[in-house]
Amino acid sequence: MSLFRFKGLINISIYLIVSVISAGINFFLLPVLSYHLLPADYAIISLLNTYVLLLMPLVSLLSYGILGVEYYKMKDKREYARLFSSALFVPVVPTLLLLLLLLAGFRSLAVIMELPATGWLYVYMAVFCFVLNVVEVANLYLVTAKKAKLFAIFNLSKVILEALLTLYFVVYLKHGWEGRIHSWFIVSVLFSFISFLIFYKEELLSIRISRKYMWLAITFGTPLIAHTIGKFIVNQSDRLFIAKMITLEEAGIYNVGYTIGAMIMILINALSNYYSPVVMENLHKQEEGGLIRIVKANYQFLIIMVLGFIALNLASPFIFNWFISSNYGSATPYVFWISLGYLFWGGYMLFAPVIYYRHKTKFLGYLSVINVVLNIALNFVLIPIWGGIGAAIATLISFLILFIIISAKSNSLIRLPWAAVKFKDAFK
Repeated sequence: MSLFRFKGLINISIYLIVSVISAGINFFLLPVLSYHLLPADYAIISLLNTYVLLLMPLVSLLSYGILGVEYYKMKDKREYARLFSSALFVPVVPTLLLLLLLLAGFRSLAVIMELPATGWLYVYMAVFCFVLNVVEVANLYLVTAKKAKLFAIFNLSKVILEALLTLYFVVYLKHGWEGRIHSWFIVSVLFSFISFLIFYKEELLSIRISRKYMWLAITFGTPLIAHTIGKFIVNQSDRLFIAKMITLEEAGIYNVGYTIGAMIMILINALSNYYSPVVMENLHKQEEGGLIRIVKANYQFLIIMVLGFIALNLASPFIFNWFISSNYGSATPYVFWISLGYLFWGGYMLFAPVIYYRHKTKFLGYLSVINVVLNIALNFVLIPIWGGIGAAIATLISFLILFIIISAKSNSLIRLPWAAVKFKDAFK
């Protein structure tokens, strides 16, 4: 099996185009908004986004993770619809509890969270956690079911509409940070309804909610909460360490270099969207030919990632010269270390499907705790030695160790026939 067969190449191209266009729209929207929003406005938007990202796994319990794994295992479509609906129902009660908590204490929470004491903002926060979870489930299903064209229409429509509403509320109506959040909210709610229409059309909805399936979804997803939050901490803590141990200015410069270096994830995510369902399908077959196809796909994934890494580093001087202010020129060295770190994170994503397939999500939870502790310790040790580069190397080492451990664990669960495929034959 080759990722470069016609249908596979088309699907990968679709996922890549969606990622590039989405990133491009947000990139070109930035200078427009910077003219109409004050730094304090941006801070509110950024903080709200951060809190939603942290609360979402706590509300959803990441119960939807089971859906991609069981899609190829469950032959009875009606039973899968019961599982799907049961997992979809899990966040309802946590969302209501969060909403009550935020409404009851939003004035006190406003001081702690550094957000305005505006009631609707906290209602939005709770609703965001639910509707964005529904949209995430829709994306997971479209990727798993290999519906790349519908995935593209769904996501491009969403990002374009959100950009247009943002321009309308912020630029035309001059509603400031409230306008940006209103546009985000309207589009999120709208596309959650569209997600339900997709679920209905695909016969994924069932009124027979199963406590057994709810528990299965919760036990599968809950260990991943630590995994998700742990990755968030690793990705964000380095800025805090640099701001505290060096200067706030250096943290800003580092953030620009980090953003450019992390652009390799556009390619990695596009590959993963195509690759993960292929692996799940062939793991379910558990035949020698299927396992060989997975090994070939692994080689292809690795080669494409390395080529993307090389291309990004060759292009980074051009990006800084043409798109980034000269005030951030010293951020260039960070690109290599951050992109190399994310190359290893891509390797982690390469082997993770086996862990999900075997329902070993507790292992990922434990691994995330270790990774966070290791990353914090490395920042304390390396930043005094190498400055901001030390923080980038800390991220690199963290992702490298994750890659080594996850690949070893994956191989212990399902031994792939690596010796049966020569590297040079990967694309045959």
